[in-house]
Amino acid sequence: MNKVIKNILGLTFLTLGIALSFTACKKEVQPELILTVKNERGQTLRNVKIAIFASELDESLLDPILLDSGVTDAAGVFRKKFVNTVIIDVAAFRVNQMGDTTQYAMETFKIEEKRQKSKENFVRETLILPN
Repeated sequence: MNKVIKNILGLTFLTLGIALSFTACKKEVQPELILTVKNERGQTLRNVKIAIFASELDESLLDPILLDSGVTDAAGVFRKKFVNTVIIDVAAFRVNQMGDTTQYAMETFKIEEKRQKSKENFVRETLILPN
């Protein structure tokens, strides 16, 4: 009887160990861009228009590919999830009532997919919008 109990306990612990080893494996985690837009004094800016373009290695191309757009929230933050690693050009701008761009900034960022245990993969970037 003792051997049966020992075998059952041994098999239970072996199964539990195998199950835990699979759940602890590192997995590809989709990246999320958290972009904060600030002015030159370091204050966050809300309602700034954001445009995300596929970064072109050949700058002679005249038509950039728009991936997404939106506006910053009350805290001056814009968030965007990506499926995998990507190099993007991010533009932040303001437009007046007549449709003219009054402030503009653009920067290139590499958003990387990471292999990790954590479910979060935040890429935090800041863009300064000149006055």
